[in-house]
Amino acid sequence: MEKKELLRAQNITRVYGKGTPNEMEALHPTNVTIYEGEFVAIMGPSGAGKSTLLTILSTLDFATKGGMYLDGENAAGMEDKYLSKFRNENLGYISQDLTLIDTLTMEENIGIPLYVSGKSQSYIKQKVEEVAKLCHIEKLLKKLPGECSGGQVQRATVCRGLVNDPKLIIADEPTGNLDSKNAHEVLMIFKELNKKGTGVVVVTHDCQIASYSNKTLYVLDGNIKEIVEKGDMSQEEYYQKLVELTSEDIDEIFNEE
Repeated sequence: MEKKELLRAQNITRVYGKGTPNEMEALHPTNVTIYEGEFVAIMGPSGAGKSTLLTILSTLDFATKGGMYLDGENAAGMEDKYLSKFRNENLGYISQDLTLIDTLTMEENIGIPLYVSGKSQSYIKQKVEEVAKLCHIEKLLKKLPGECSGGQVQRATVCRGLVNDPKLIIADEPTGNLDSKNAHEVLMIFKELNKKGTGVVVVTHDCQIASYSNKTLYVLDGNIKEIVEKGDMSQEEYYQKLVELTSEDIDEIFNEE
């Protein structure tokens, strides 16, 4: 059975400061297709271009050149209201920043995508409680973000990205404020959702986090340098393969000195 295409980036580039002395091409011509039910890691060192790629895939930014297609339609030609509707109904975006609204409770923050969709209060309450239990913060729903730890707030950010039952979760360093145990639990939530058909794209610089995926796009200097498929490898074997890949680049840097 052929997999359904969710997102397709075709020959995209991203140039900052175009036409100025500080012009910089952060992303060179790149092609990426994300299919329904995939778990993809975008990995690379700081400044490699992985977050630039992610913001374009999530339609939060636009490519300088090339096409970004959602369900086969070029996002550049969409009206803002249609693009916002598509994001809200299909994408669960999880930022590395703790972007909750201080004056809203954790419950209200998590439910924002559903309020925007016009869902009923009873439905919102049910869905918020459901994802809060999944992330083990159900006892904190009435608290304000300032009354919770950084890790708890990060979990609420994850919940907000899951509450609309997205077809695709897009997460930028989603475990950055979590210890290793809590990070593992969040990644296992992603894996369980992925097994049920939800697509997942995670940006990370960490081989261990990337090893939860089924495919890794290794980004370096604005290019996808290599694509590593997990295939039949165990998670440990896959992790070691990713470590070897990053070690090769570190060796190259030292050998150039």
